[in-house]
Amino acid sequence: MDSKEKFIIGCNYWASNAGTYMWRNWDEAVVEDDLKKLADCGIECLRVFPLWSDFQPISCYLNGSARKEMRINDQPLDKSPEGIAGVDPVMIQRFARFTELCDKYHIKLLVCLLNGWMSGRMFFPPAFTNCNPMTNKTFVKWQIRFVKYFVNRFKDCQTIVAWEPGNETNVMLYLEQANIQKDEYYVWMSTLVNTIKSCDPTRPVIAGIHGLTMDGDAPVADIGEICDVVTVHPYPAFVPHCFVDDLNTMKSRLHATAESVYYSDIGGKLCLCEEIGTLCAMLGGEAVAAEYIKASANSLWASGSTGILWWCSHDQGNFLFPPYDWCGVERELGLIKDDGSYKKVAGSLKNMRTFRDSHPRLPDRKRDAVCILTHGQDHWAVAYSSFVLAKQAGFELQFADADYEIPVSNLYMLPSVAGEIPLPLRTQRELLRRVREDGATLYISWNGALLSGFQDMMGAEVIANRERQCTQAVTVHAIQETLHLQGSRKLVVRPVTAQVLATEENGDPALLCNHYGKGKIYFLGLDLEQTLCSQTGAFEKPYYKLYEYLFKADVDSVVTQKGSPLLGITEHPLPEGGWAVTVINYGTEALEETLTLKTGCSFCDVSAGTAESDAPGTVKVSLSAGEMCIFTVK
Repeated sequence: MDSKEKFIIGCNYWASNAGTYMWRNWDEAVVEDDLKKLADCGIECLRVFPLWSDFQPISCYLNGSARKEMRINDQPLDKSPEGIAGVDPVMIQRFARFTELCDKYHIKLLVCLLNGWMSGRMFFPPAFTNCNPMTNKTFVKWQIRFVKYFVNRFKDCQTIVAWEPGNETNVMLYLEQANIQKDEYYVWMSTLVNTIKSCDPTRPVIAGIHGLTMDGDAPVADIGEICDVVTVHPYPAFVPHCFVDDLNTMKSRLHATAESVYYSDIGGKLCLCEEIGTLCAMLGGEAVAAEYIKASANSLWASGSTGILWWCSHDQGNFLFPPYDWCGVERELGLIKDDGSYKKVAGSLKNMRTFRDSHPRLPDRKRDAVCILTHGQDHWAVAYSSFVLAKQAGFELQFADADYEIPVSNLYMLPSVAGEIPLPLRTQRELLRRVREDGATLYISWNGALLSGFQDMMGAEVIANRERQCTQAVTVHAIQETLHLQGSRKLVVRPVTAQVLATEENGDPALLCNHYGKGKIYFLGLDLEQTLCSQTGAFEKPYYKLYEYLFKADVDSVVTQKGSPLLGITEHPLPEGGWAVTVINYGTEALEETLTLKTGCSFCDVSAGTAESDAPGTVKVSLSAGEMCIFTVK
């Protein structure tokens, strides 16, 4: 799977007749018909799940209170490879036949191995129903045996392009009997991944998990260290701060991209959007879902993601067994309806496949600023808001962890700093050195952090620091905008060398700029990024203009001016010189706009969408909702 060169387009698969019971209720004719329909609508890759309780259905037999032996259906395990691994040979034969059918329709497979969690239900082998899945040594032994057997059995199958330890294994961290600590999860994940690689070093191991944070039980950096590809499952209703706005807003359409970039940058690996969907029609009907996935897929492609997989292949509304009987959002997730007809979102993915097949991947996009995430804040909220605001303002972010080495840039951002220890002294000193000696710009927005060296950095003396009671109207004089901002605390300062760029209603300084050696430091005394993320409609207001105003001189862009914040731009330096430029319309209406190019740059040609040059130094683009245009500039 050369995921850096080829953008994968696919879906997650359960058979249309049986859902999670597809292996025990195997129907080859149904499966083949499913695969043909999926191939016909452009699906080239399936993420598939040999259900753990079906494939390793071992039960523990006791002699009194002592464990006597493992059996399957009362039958003792023999010394065959299947018996040693505790696997059901009938299930293995069915999976082998499944790979042959996929090969017939030119469909590749991402195989999840230990699928104990699926769609809200646990599917553990009977022997381990009440065990801790990650620290019970007997349980882990049988997991290793299963993984060894399965990978060795199918490692010569060319239909399989990647392995995963299992589906959303981090969910098992929160089982009542688990109480797993992050180091225990690290050891468990490493054990499985190393077992896979010992059997098959030729294929990448994909994380297969989601819902990670920088400092939780399964840190993004740990998963990036262990796996070859990190993953996101950006469901609006299940990810914090994402079930706030409509699906047809720019913020929602950037969700998958922002989260993928965040995971990739902090994890240090490529990222695959391997589950995406709208869960049910309550979030938006077929037309809304189709437009949502169109914009999301274009955005992921432009940002360097490895692909997009819809959840799921088929609707599952006719099954009366769990999880479908329990959970309403597991019934209307398909590309294909119960009657066999395609949904509109299938058409969006097919169009993306057509585009992908005729457009090779672009070189990595240029990043304009490093956004440093710090202790004491909601990292995802801050990253998400910063990403959207930057996109609206016309530049691209790279995320970094304050605890590690910071990439070199001429623009650094410390948004929504909070807490008593927001960043290590070594990081703060190095940032200040880059400002002072290299002429970089540093932006800080404040959410109550205790910042050492404040007066030296900001050229202002603190007069008072107290709790803030209400939202504050901040007037940014240079752009004649009044922005309503929040903050956990009120900071009153007296400028010494700093210039006041914005004031609160009572005239107190709200935004300062201090020249610091060869560079400068901006300080916003309120929390812009973290609070915006949970406010409905916040990104339809002109908050982005603050970024645009502050950072315009520090962003060396090919496109120097765009009018609408709904246009997102990425710029990709070409090996032969010049740039490829992508422009995506994240709005719901068609847009026509003239972009201004950097002095000395000229429009060359267009490879996707509609773009032309009416005058030197300009490019006129016309884009329908969610559409992407690609043109080159010399």
